[in-house]
Amino acid sequence: MAAGSRDRATRHPAPLASGALPPVLAAKIKDSYSQAKVAAETIALIRQMATENRLWGAERIRGELLKLGIQVCKRTIQKYMRTVRSHQPRGQKWATFLRNHAGQIWACDFLQVTDLFFRPLFAFFIIELKSRKVIQVGVTRSPTDAWVAQQLREATPYGQAPKYLIRDNDSKFGSCFCRVATTSGIKLLKTPYHAPRANAVCERFLRSVRQECLDHLLILQEKQLQRVLNAYVRYFNRARPHQGIGQQIPEQGRLVPSSQDAGNKVMLFRWWVGCTMITAGQPEAVPRGRAASWWTSSIQLVASCLQWSLTGLSWSVCKPSLKVCFPYTPVFSGP
Repeated sequence: MAAGSRDRATRHPAPLASGALPPVLAAKIKDSYSQAKVAAETIALIRQMATENRLWGAERIRGELLKLGIQVCKRTIQKYMRTVRSHQPRGQKWATFLRNHAGQIWACDFLQVTDLFFRPLFAFFIIELKSRKVIQVGVTRSPTDAWVAQQLREATPYGQAPKYLIRDNDSKFGSCFCRVATTSGIKLLKTPYHAPRANAVCERFLRSVRQECLDHLLILQEKQLQRVLNAYVRYFNRARPHQGIGQQIPEQGRLVPSSQDAGNKVMLFRWWVGCTMITAGQPEAVPRGRAASWWTSSIQLVASCLQWSLTGLSWSVCKPSLKVCFPYTPVFSGP
C-alpha cells in the first residue's frame, strides 16, 4: 500500500503554489537577466543621443548603437529615453512654422468700422509677417468676393506674391478670391474657428489701428476712412517701431536719423484726412487754413449735438479741437 502511494507521488508531483515558477525555469530567467544587464556607459550614451537629437526615435538610436557594436533592444532604449524627454505632440507647432517661414507669409483680415451715422464700413488689410509691413489697405461698404479678390490682385503685381496667405473662415473669401490666390501661386492657410491667436500679427495690427487712429476720429464716409487709413499706414510702415522685430521699422530704407546727425532741423509731415489735419512733429506750430477751420467748426457742432442728445455714450473726439496727431517720430532733414 505504501509502495503504491509512493509511485503515484512520483508520477503526479504536487502542484506549485500560485504564481510560483519551477526552480529550473527561475534559475534560467535569473541568468538571462544577469546577462542582459545594460552597462552604465551605454545608458549614458542613450540619454545623450536622446537629448541632443530631439527628432531621433528609439529605433534610430538602436541603429546608431549597432554601428558601434552595441546591441540593445528597442524597449530598453525607450525606457531610458523617458527620463530625458518629456511627452510632446508629434509634428511642428504653429508658432514654429510662422517663425521659420515668416518671410514667405502674408496675413489678411477685415476691420469693421461704424461711421457717424451708425453705418458699417469694412477695411481690408494685408500684412507681411516678417517685417510687419502693411502691403494693402482697402475700404468698402459691401465687401463682396470680387472686391476682396481685386484687393489681392492689386497687392501682388508682377508676380510679387508670398508662398502662404493666412485668412480666417469669413464668407467674404469666396471662389473668386481662391482663384486669384491659386493663379498667383499662393497657398491659403485657414485659421481654426475661435482661434484668433492663429492670426495674431494681423489681430494686433487691427488693435493698433483702433487705439492709435480710429478711436480719435469721427468717420463720415468711405473716402474719408480710406484717406485716414492710408495716412496711418504710411506712418505705420515708415516711422513706427515694433516689438516683434526688435523695435525696428518695417521699411528699413526709411530709418529715422538722429537729431545730432541732422543738425537739429525738424521737418513736419502733414496729411489732410477728410475734415481733420494729421500732423507729425510739433502740432502747435502748424497753422490751420480757413477751409480746415470751417470744417472743424462744423464737425465740432455735430459732435456737440450728439454728445448732448445721446446720453450714456462717451465720445472721446468731442473736444475743443479735432486735430489728431499720431505719435509720429519727427524726421530730421539736412540743411
